Amino acid sequence: MYQINQKEMMSNCPNCGGINLGRLHKKSYFCRDCYVEVAITRKNDIYVHIPSEDGVITRKIKFR
Repeated sequence: MYQINQKEMMSNCPNCGGINLGRLHKKSYFCRDCYVEVAITRKNDIYVHIPSEDGVITRKIKFR
């Protein structure tokens, strides 16, 4: 499914499946298609942070 290697970049957004991802930090990405931030923890858990209209993170969803 969405297996991430430490040295690889994420290729698809787990939320919408889009390929238009940008890298914010070492393990943090931003999807330009659905406007969510995707974070990967040390245990390779994937979290999607969904912002509200004013940019504040309102929901955090664990994908794995």
